[in-house]
Order: sequence, then C-alpha cells, then structure tokens
Amino acid sequence: MLQHEHVGEYSYFTLFIPYENLHFQLQDSVYVSKTEIDLYLLDENDKVLYHDLDTFSIQISDNSVIRQFAYPVIIRLDAIDCGIQGHLKLTNLLQGTRKSEKFSMKPPSEPLFQTTPLYIFQDSENRFVTKFPFNGEFADSITIIQHYSVIPDSVHVMVEDIAVWKSDQLAQDLDITLPVEDRIYNGIDIRTFLGTRFISSHDREPFYSLYDSRYTPKEQIRQLEIIMLSADIHLARSAKDDEVKEFVSDYWKRNDPTPETEYNENRELFISRVLEADKRYSLKGFIPGWKTDQGKILIKYGEPEYVYEESFPTDTLYPYIIWYYYSYDKRFVFYDKKGFGYYELDQKWYIDRD
Repeated sequence: MLQHEHVGEYSYFTLFIPYENLHFQLQDSVYVSKTEIDLYLLDENDKVLYHDLDTFSIQISDNSVIRQFAYPVIIRLDAIDCGIQGHLKLTNLLQGTRKSEKFSMKPPSEPLFQTTPLYIFQDSENRFVTKFPFNGEFADSITIIQHYSVIPDSVHVMVEDIAVWKSDQLAQDLDITLPVEDRIYNGIDIRTFLGTRFISSHDREPFYSLYDSRYTPKEQIRQLEIIMLSADIHLARSAKDDEVKEFVSDYWKRNDPTPETEYNENRELFISRVLEADKRYSLKGFIPGWKTDQGKILIKYGEPEYVYEESFPTDTLYPYIIWYYYSYDKRFVFYDKKGFGYYELDQKWYIDRD
C-alpha cells in the first residue's frame, strides 16, 4: 500500500510492504529475508518523479508475527498535485524470485496541516509498522515521525494520557526514538499545540463529520451490510426510520476493539474505505463508488495484495481486472462488459444480498 499526504511544500509518500510478501527462509532457527526494492513514481505524462533501488534484510525468530508487520519506505518530494503511477518490483535475493506491481493514485483532495503519525518499531536491525494494540515484547524502541506545514509551539507524546515525551522548542518535523517497554500498547496520542489549542492524533471528529454529512443513516446501514453478518443484516433491515441512527451507533459500540479509548479503530478503517471507494469508483450521475462491486470488495477486504489487469479486449474476452488477497486465500475477477470502465464482479452472488 502507498500512502500520499500533501503537507506544506512537500508530498510525503509511505510505502508499506507486508512481511508476508517477503518469503522468509529458515536458517539456523532464524527466519531470514533479504529483499531488493525497485520503485518508480511517474506523473500522468510518464515523467519519472522518483526512482530508487534499495536493499533491506530482516531476521526474526518467530514467524507467527509475519502477517502483522509491514516494512516502511518513506519518500519526500516537492508537492505533487497530479495523479501518479507507480511501478514496484520486489526481488528476493535469497531465492531469486521477483514480484512486480503497478498502481495509480489520485492527488490528495487538499493540503493538510500535518501528516498522519508514523510509528516505526525497531528490534535490533529490524524495522516494521503494525496496528495497535501492540505487544511491546516484539520491539525495543519506536521511532515516531510526523510532518507539519507550520512548526507547532509544542508537541506531547501521550501513552494512556501520560506524557512520555514533550518538546516546547521543536525546530523541525517530529522525528524521535523512544524505548518500548514489555507491555501492551493500545495506542499512542500525538498532541500538537498551536497557542491555546491542540490537535490530537486521536481526534477524528472532522473525519466522522465528513462521513455523517455525506451519507444518510439509511445509506450507512446499507454500507454496513457489506461487512455485517447475516443476523445483523436482518436486524438492520427491520429497524424503523427513527431507529436507524441508534442501530448504527450501537453496532459500532459492539464492534470497538478498544472500548476503553475514545476512538474506534474498526469504525475509522470502515469509514476510510467507504470514502476511498467513492473517490475511486463512483460513476457520476449513475452509481456511487460504495455501491459498485469493486467498492464493496474494497470496503470488505481492503486493498488487494496484488492486481492483474488486462485492458485490451478481444472478440471473446472483455477487459478484466483480478484482485488477489493471499491472506484470505481469495481472488476476485471484475469484467468491463459495458465498455465504459464499469467493472462488475464475475461471481455476483458473493456480495449481492438484496
């Protein structure tokens, strides 16, 4: 997955390479991977914006954590306000195998004040990102990175409402390394102060407000049906008009992995996927992106781990795209049978619940 954030005069890209795509080998009771990354970023006219060839090695003693971790590659470029294309090639230097991927990204809708905090855990020479809650026994330190368009007056790093680091004289972007204790971390809050006001990395109200203002409670329930179990779908469809909003709220309360905190990671992930589906797959005046087959699969499973596309039709074959989800042992084939970029799932029964 490639993340693009536009802050101030720069565009920040973070490439996340899942450990499970790196093919570890067992050597002397240690799982080893050595990978070469060849990454190109091009603009809409195929002009090269960025190219780098790099190599990294990872050694872990427990391969059960492979699916939880990803290796980060951080890139800073002058602000980019156009769509980009990416070409990524991963070469396993121990096995000689290669994996290639092409992808495209639209520019961010508007510049941000700050980037999303990036938490890079280290264990000896290994580095990885992962989701919270996180077990501290897998790392000995954490590097926290965040970029700003305006240098804040102060920054506080909070763990369970306790300040573990703060600076009132931040001369540049946040880039600090702190020790990690042998404990469970449910989250880290970066509080950025500007005068008397502060912005918390856990403050998602603008994010929620955008979603709530865009979709009615009935539309939110229809979106939830994409991920809900059959029993919940039955309850959702039996809810009366004045009960719909309460049903949505109760659903997220039941599906909050960290109810002791103020934010709900599952809800945030779901909302971000709905908004992304609309941005990518909406057909103006015809159908919103979250109602398309591609949008529904994106909402339910997230970004595909590999994409294959055949854009040139023949007399017997429509243009098609295949999404591979290796961690789910699934693949989805979409055909453009109507010929105007509206890709429909081959096995419609999989997502149609009407």
